[in-house]
Amino acid sequence: MSSLFKTNATDTLLVNLAPDIIPPLGGVGRLIGPQLLLVDTGDLAALRADPDIRGDVFPNLEIEFQLDPIGGAATIGPNEDNWGVGSDGLAVEGFWNKGVRGHGVRIGIADSGVDSTHPAFADLVTEKRLVGFAHFDKQGAKVTQTRSDGTLVPDADATPTFGHLHGTHTAAIVVGQPTDGKQRGVAPGAELVVARVLEESNTGSVAGIAAGLWWLTEQSCDVVSLSLGWPGLHEEWAAPIKALLDAGVVVIAAVGNEFDSAGVPKSRSPANYPLPPFDSSSGLLVPVGAHDRTGAVWESSGGQNVDWADVKVLQADGTSRSSIFSTAAEHIVPSMVAPGVEIVSAVPGNKYAPLDGSSMATPHIAGLTALILSHLRSGDAKVRPRAAADLLLEKLQDILPPGPDIRSGGGRIDNVALLQIVS
Repeated sequence: MSSLFKTNATDTLLVNLAPDIIPPLGGVGRLIGPQLLLVDTGDLAALRADPDIRGDVFPNLEIEFQLDPIGGAATIGPNEDNWGVGSDGLAVEGFWNKGVRGHGVRIGIADSGVDSTHPAFADLVTEKRLVGFAHFDKQGAKVTQTRSDGTLVPDADATPTFGHLHGTHTAAIVVGQPTDGKQRGVAPGAELVVARVLEESNTGSVAGIAAGLWWLTEQSCDVVSLSLGWPGLHEEWAAPIKALLDAGVVVIAAVGNEFDSAGVPKSRSPANYPLPPFDSSSGLLVPVGAHDRTGAVWESSGGQNVDWADVKVLQADGTSRSSIFSTAAEHIVPSMVAPGVEIVSAVPGNKYAPLDGSSMATPHIAGLTALILSHLRSGDAKVRPRAAADLLLEKLQDILPPGPDIRSGGGRIDNVALLQIVS
């Protein structure tokens, strides 16, 4: 995604109810997630009139990302390998040659949907490893599918739809199979669940993304890949992200592409959430930036020293509180960088195209986490996703300047060290 974005007001609000409030609330609003109520702007007064109602209030903004098909002059054609899986990238053939292709690991994505008819997903579909799909509109409502007899199609049988090439491109980086003799995805044997939260114009909303994230908490994911985000410090999606981590899921999130854009925040939420591991069984949030084929950090790849101390959140009673992250220490994002420049992957219509961005880097790391986890589970089926993420972060090669920094985090994958896992 490019650095250009804008937000538009809608006539709805999200109320994140206090945990002890038991919805529904006299027919006011509609739940789109546990304790998350969507209300018309005019109904907020009614909620405020009830002294027992407590919670956070977020405008249900529409967020529009203007996509740039290639961030600069393309030097690679649409029919090339995805170099991100090769020796210049993550060298994942070392896993494949040992029979490790991601089997037994479930990856979730929230994006603009996926063209599941693309050849890159042929085995995914025929082997029934595309195990769930749901589409959420800008009011956080599920766009249901029905059979000819009028009965609802369950999520496990829903036909994926797509609103833009972005979701198909990122999904194929995660699980795309080789096509036409070219390498495509990192973990072509993994399972996939897809939440569509972006539309044709590449717009989404706070509510739609929240609903999609809450849906992913119910899909038994091991890894979630989020190639989306909102520049700045936005707490709106903290609850479902925390729920994913509480369930042991590893969340890989794009840090953004705004580093060289004047007047724009240099990282995106939820990648900049300071959510450390809560205990040994919890998941991990890994913010990811992009590097090019030479290993250099992409000039637009986001990064900053994040400080939530001054962020305020509106309350249902009209007051405000400090962010739940306000007492967290400043922290550096990203945690690492990965292949994200001129990445050739699938786009709708049985085509391929190169795209740039942390959006492309993120699914590389989601797929790599799945490969490591699949390998670890071949010896112990009970291994938690966190073990794979911890191991991955131990296999980083520093990029100058020395030490963790806002351009590269801890560095890029050290392929030699990484492949020792399966040697």
